[in-house]
Amino acid sequence: MDLVDECTLLGASLLEAQKVEFALYGLISHLSHAYDGKKDKRFTELTPEKFLRGTVDDLKLTLGQLETAFGKKLLISNDELSQFIKHRNLIVHNYWRLTKTNIKGGEKLENPQEFLKSFVQKCQYWQSVINGFLWLLMKAVAEKEGRISEISLTDEQQNQIESYYKHVAKNT
Repeated sequence: MDLVDECTLLGASLLEAQKVEFALYGLISHLSHAYDGKKDKRFTELTPEKFLRGTVDDLKLTLGQLETAFGKKLLISNDELSQFIKHRNLIVHNYWRLTKTNIKGGEKLENPQEFLKSFVQKCQYWQSVINGFLWLLMKAVAEKEGRISEISLTDEQQNQIESYYKHVAKNT
């Protein structure tokens, strides 16, 4: 794979991973009040406002910590989420070592180009699933408040809801 193509795929992978992380942080910020573990300020003080306006230091939780604390409450597959986090960490922390070093007997990443392309697709999938879940929550709140007539979802938002339903169906 040519260096420009590789850097383009790496950049796309990092940007798409950050979009998923942003979506997960946003979802978790709405669930932080329900955190039932020890009273860890990292989670209990994570409000939607702090998430959107916070600094990098305010949001230094790792995906692994978030998955451990909130995985089951997210109503999405823990196994798939764990695999996504594993692949994200491989790209961020070990990509160079697994693709560029030439250490006899060392671990190698087979077909890095396909791995990165697949990862970008998986990021887009997760964004759709998470957004679909958020749209469903919004609809449920609107129904509860008697304001469902105020909700008008776009075709894309409806497709994201369908992505969430398909994800849940395949993991139950």
